[in-house]
This record gives sequence, C-alpha cells and structure tokens, in this order.
Amino acid sequence: MKTILFIIITFFAIHNPTYCNAQQGSKTENPLAITITTSFDQPNESSKLSGSIDIFQTYSNSQITFNSSEVNFTNLDPTMKRKITIPSEISYLKINYSVDGKISSYYLNPTRIYRVEAGDVFECKFFKDSLLFYGPDAVKMNIQSKIFDVPNRAHLKKELSQSDPAYFDTEISKYEDKFQEQIALLAHYKKELSEELYDYLYFQCLGLKHYRCVSLITVSRALGPNLGARAVDYYNQKLKHTIIRYSDAANEASYFTDFLFRKEKMEYELEFKKAGFNKTDANLLLDRISNGYKGLTREKLLITAMIDLPKSYNDADAYLEQRNSLTSKHSPYQEILEQIRLAFTPNTKAYDFSLLDSSGRSHRLNDFKGKVVLMDFWFTGCRGCAILNKMMTPVFDHFKNNKKVVFISVSIDSNREIWLKSLKEEVYTHTISINLLSDKERQLIKYYNITSYPTLLLINSEGKLITKKPPFPTDEASRKDLIRLVEMGFQ
Repeated sequence: MKTILFIIITFFAIHNPTYCNAQQGSKTENPLAITITTSFDQPNESSKLSGSIDIFQTYSNSQITFNSSEVNFTNLDPTMKRKITIPSEISYLKINYSVDGKISSYYLNPTRIYRVEAGDVFECKFFKDSLLFYGPDAVKMNIQSKIFDVPNRAHLKKELSQSDPAYFDTEISKYEDKFQEQIALLAHYKKELSEELYDYLYFQCLGLKHYRCVSLITVSRALGPNLGARAVDYYNQKLKHTIIRYSDAANEASYFTDFLFRKEKMEYELEFKKAGFNKTDANLLLDRISNGYKGLTREKLLITAMIDLPKSYNDADAYLEQRNSLTSKHSPYQEILEQIRLAFTPNTKAYDFSLLDSSGRSHRLNDFKGKVVLMDFWFTGCRGCAILNKMMTPVFDHFKNNKKVVFISVSIDSNREIWLKSLKEEVYTHTISINLLSDKERQLIKYYNITSYPTLLLINSEGKLITKKPPFPTDEASRKDLIRLVEMGFQ
C-alpha cells in the first residue's frame, strides 16, 4: 500500500505595494499564498510524514538564506492551510519530504530547484520516491521534474578505479551523456515552456555538467597528492580553456553561476597556491570576478562569492566595506547584496535579536549594551560544536570575572526538550554562557546567513559587529588572538 501526501499549492503575487495596501482583506493582500490540503490513501497511522517547502529569492549551493521562507507540514495536521510570502516575482522552490524521518534519494537530489512565478497555481502529490504535479501550471512543473530526474539515474558505463589512466575521461563523458539526455528532453518540451523557463533549465543543465567537472577536480585534489596532481594536469589540458557561451539569462540558473564561481576560485587558488582555512587576499579573487563578468551574472557571482569566501578567507568581509557600487541601480540583487553588507561588514550595527532562555525569559542584544558579546551557534548532535565548547574553556576562564564580557550560546534545535536535555549535559555549552533557543523563523540565523556549525560572532560594547568569523581557539596562538579581539571590543 502506498501512502500519499496530497498538497494544493497556490502562488499569488502583485508588484505594486500601494495597491497591496489599498486592498486590505483581498486575496492579493500577500504577494504569495500557499494553500495546503493533505489527504492519505490507506495511510499507515504509525508512520510520521513530514517535510518542508523552502522558497528563495535567489538560490545557490553556497546556501543564500537572505529573503527566504519555509513552510513545514506533517500528517498530524491533514487539513493544514498556510500562506507565505514570495520574495520576488520569480522565485525558487525546494521541496523536502520524509517518512519516519527517512528521506529518499529522490528528495535529496540537490538539482531539484523549481522555478516558480507569481500567479502560479498547481497541486502536488508526494510519494516516497516521486513527485507529481496537477492543475493549471502543472505542465511546466512536471517538465522540470523530468529534467531534474536525469542526473540521478544509473549510468551504464563501467566504473573505473581512480588509478586507471582513463578515469577522468570516463567520468567527464558520463556528465556529458547526462547533459545531452537533459537537452534532448528540453528540446522535446520546448513549445510548452516560456522562453524564460527554457533558458533557466538550459543553463541549469549546462551549469550542472560543468559544476560536476570542476567538483571532480577539487574532490580529487583532496584525496591525495598523486590523484590531485593528475586532476590538475587533466583540468589544465582538457577543461580549463573550454569556451562556454552564455547570455545574461544564465544568472538565474544556480548551477551555472555556482560553476563559474567554483571555476574562478579553483583557478585562483591554484595560481596563487592558496589552501586550507584562514586564507587572505580574497580581494584579488573578488576583483577578478568583478572585472571578468558583466551584468546580472557578475552580480550573482559576487553574491555567491560573498557568501562562500568568508568561510575560508579572513579578509573577505572587508571587500564590501571598500566597494560601494557592486550592483546596478535597479538590480534584483541589490537588496540581497545590501543585506550581506549590513550583516558582514565590520563596525555595522548588529542585529537586535529577541530570544528566549530556558526559563522563558526574553533576551535582546540591547540588554547587553556596554558589554562585548561573543556568540556561538550550535545544535544537538554537532560534534564540532562539542569540540569548540571544550576549546573555549580557557577563554571562559580568562573572562569569568570580567563583567564587561558576555557569552551567549544560541541553539538552532527545533525541539525544545532536546535542547533542554543538552543544556543539562553541558556538552555544547558552558555554565558561564547565557543559553538561548533560536526562534522558529530563525531570523537571526538568516540575517547572518549562518549555514555551518559551530559559528562564532563577536559584537563590541556599542552593539556593532566586530567580526562574523572570530578565530576558533584551536591552539595557544589562536586562543590569544580571540582573547585580544574580545578585549578590543570594549576599548
């Protein structure tokens, strides 16, 4: 017996804010409304069905959370109805679904990023290993699904050992075969797609092929010096000088712009021998991107770079402080880039969060005015978070009698009981810390685009950001650097 989750999704949007304000109470009051109704065909009552629908203004594998929203659903609420806001006329939808906590490979497929438009109306049927659409705009959604399915199908070519001389040629040919299969499908359905959606899917497929090629090289480099050297030689001889033609419409396709960024980053780091974390000279790579591309593609690349590079380059955040005009006046990316500037640039006003502690008391950043605030972000089960907590012990001890320094530990656990249990175990937090639980909307997390854990954040006594990437106290030198940064916060 199959269990089916049935969902009706309706998208509405308007473009004139004054009209929106004038029509209070109408169905166009919100730019986007999603109506969800669930039903089950002979359901197994012991199974728990859950998932989420994520909507993004712009998407990247680097995880751009700005202007994104999420709606969750379970089989505990079979008549659930939700309305959420679409961030722009064109948005991108990612659907997650699990049965008894297990997500099939179908929903784990990272290429399944649907392009939706204001006014779209369609229904979905969720199966464990498939997704079908019905309704007025179902055709274009099902076509997207069919094209997204191709890369996950098994390939008939023989798997070769990495030591085989033909290894790289064989892998690259697999990516090319999948691309050609996708393009054949796209050509078959071309008359049923708008020009904009066709362009999106074409560049998404083209980008995926080249993204996988670059990923093959970068992964091989990490697997050992011999394979890495072969990978770089292969790239320089057969891939580096490939001419790729594209229009500015390619900026919408996340895999295409992610490919371009990864290509530029890899070539830069190979040329200047950059490796590991705590790298410098991010401005040279960012200028390379800024000067090497034009239009919306350039702007999307800069956004992707500004999300990715601060994770491994210590000086990436300073780039936005030094450059004033990175987008055109009416760019769809202007708002996101400005959000990145506000969230990442040192000496800008920090986000004034309001979160609850274990007793239900609310804490705001403004409550700690005049004090330096060092925040850490974690979740239960995060091994790195537990390790960081141990490494922080000497730092806690150094400031334990200093009333000018406050440690705030924020958990992103979705289950409050699990969070409370973790607090008692003191694996992830220290008794000196003020322990807070993230709100369901994760506004603070999204503001700083926090996508990896643990993460540290340092705010000075005036409530301004010192850095979104303080050094982890992994050794004596980095511990002294962190302590010095904290002390600078109240000077």
